[in-house]
Amino acid sequence: AEGETGRSDSIMILTLDNVHNRIKLTSVMRDSYVDIAGHGMDKINHAYAFGGPELAIRTLNENFGLNITDFMSVNFTSMPEIIDMLGGVSIDITDEEIATGQIPGLYQSGTQLLTGEQALAYSRIRYTAGGDLARAGRQREVLQKIFDKAKKNPLKMMSVMDEILPQVKTNMSQDELFDMFLS
Repeated sequence: AEGETGRSDSIMILTLDNVHNRIKLTSVMRDSYVDIAGHGMDKINHAYAFGGPELAIRTLNENFGLNITDFMSVNFTSMPEIIDMLGGVSIDITDEEIATGQIPGLYQSGTQLLTGEQALAYSRIRYTAGGDLARAGRQREVLQKIFDKAKKNPLKMMSVMDEILPQVKTNMSQDELFDMFLS
């Protein structure tokens, strides 16, 4: 609901590797048991609910020896619009993922061009070998495909960013976001 702060469904750390000109995504398992300042030991995804992005970042930094300063909080349900504006994403779908029946309108494995709705469904699949770890991998893959498409078509990505920025909670400026996506 509007103005409500819930638990993080997915936690990823994005690292800009300027030496190799790459973006690296690292997933943090949402059930990781950590010390949350002022709340004791709990699942890491509760940090966001307890204190928003500031407490989530502090929790990551203190428990994992990191120095994260910037954040982006994106509602994953806005992903279909982003993906559709970019013309879809190509993903290699396994027989096991097809067998779940969770990707609407998709009935065969192999490399498939997914719509936004299909990519969101793909990223949410839970019940395959690898469980939550495989789910986090699918989420990283979809985001990486978005970044890759953005690099290939910077003008299109700028128009996409104009559409989605109102749905993103961040402490970064618009220029910093453009630089990050287009680096």
